[in-house]
Amino acid sequence: MKKSSECKFRFSAFFLGVMFLLWAGAASQADVLFTHEETSHDFMLGETSAKVLLGYTDHGKYSDRQISYQSGFLKRFFGKVKTGRNTSQFDLKENTVSEVDWENRYVYVYAIANISDPEWHRKRNPMMKERRELVEQRYEVSPPEISFEFNEEPETVNGYSTKKVVIKLNLETTDKKKNAKSITRITQSLWLSTEVKGYDLYTNFNEALSRKTGVNSHRLGLSGDLLSYYPLDLNSIEDDLSRVYGYAVKAKFRLEGSYIQNFADKPPQKTDKVFKDQTSVLTSVQETSSLDSSLFLAPESFARKEIK
Repeated sequence: MKKSSECKFRFSAFFLGVMFLLWAGAASQADVLFTHEETSHDFMLGETSAKVLLGYTDHGKYSDRQISYQSGFLKRFFGKVKTGRNTSQFDLKENTVSEVDWENRYVYVYAIANISDPEWHRKRNPMMKERRELVEQRYEVSPPEISFEFNEEPETVNGYSTKKVVIKLNLETTDKKKNAKSITRITQSLWLSTEVKGYDLYTNFNEALSRKTGVNSHRLGLSGDLLSYYPLDLNSIEDDLSRVYGYAVKAKFRLEGSYIQNFADKPPQKTDKVFKDQTSVLTSVQETSSLDSSLFLAPESFARKEIK
């Protein structure tokens, strides 16, 4: 009788252990929805604000950015606050990317593999060979300068303990014909935390997308905005990039430039401009057993067009 009771206890403990593992495994696979609020000053568009939704599942990423253009000029031109919307979906099961054109009521679809296909991008943005050669003859591009600043002292942002990272990128181009220089300065400040729910799912998805496309996961993740301007292979800065991890509770992106005429003169003629100054803050995180894809999908009436 005692032996039978012990067997029952062992079986019950085993059963509870299995159920706990199944529950924990299911919990770790929960979908997640991040909500961000953005404010930005754009040189061309003026003041803008946006609500950004980022949804992740084990095989998909959804992005939706609803923008309000606050510029007085745009308000007068349109008679109201102009709005816009950008929506996209990455599907690792179907190996496709979908982009919604809300204004023209289209959904454009193309293969994920095209992301890393230079020839496909050239077809979408054609440039004649003669024009490329003319640009190469006229302009001289200096090697980019990039630096990383890591603040080891934690900062509390929206209730999260974060570590701040500042990445600076300088680009310089010389116009040999006009004896002029263009200097671009990009600064990305990130307040990062690994305490954000859904961080593992976010990281795992970017790594899976990286494996499928061959694009470095850092270019797909939180440093992607700045690295899109970095023309070199990332191997030389891999050690610094490996220290940039966590989810961005807060992010600032600043793009500014200087145009220097007759730079051989002393003093040279110099014009400075801030082209973009944007701040994004994480306002909420929702874990769910199944992401509500209706937040991102276009109506069925939208025409679907595949881009080869």
